[in-house]
Amino acid sequence: MSALKTIQNNNSVAAFIEAIDNPDMRADCVAVDRIMQQATGVQPAMWGSSIVVLQADNGGFSALVALCCKAPCAGNGRRPWPAR
Repeated sequence: MSALKTIQNNNSVAAFIEAIDNPDMRADCVAVDRIMQQATGVQPAMWGSSIVVLQADNGGFSALVALCCKAPCAGNGRRPWPAR
């Protein structure tokens, strides 16, 4: 079996989010990060160079939520939800 290419690392989630050029996308990622931390009670971690993961372990149940902030959600680069 080959080794995983995307693994958890010690890169800063805050630095990753702050480096997002688009201010609307950066604000969205900050908001989602805050909401997910409140919902899961865990701190995010970087996996690879562009995936933010929050992983909670609650008595044998694991929830994994990945937030890829630098990739557009739609192929056209627009968000699939309305702007604020």
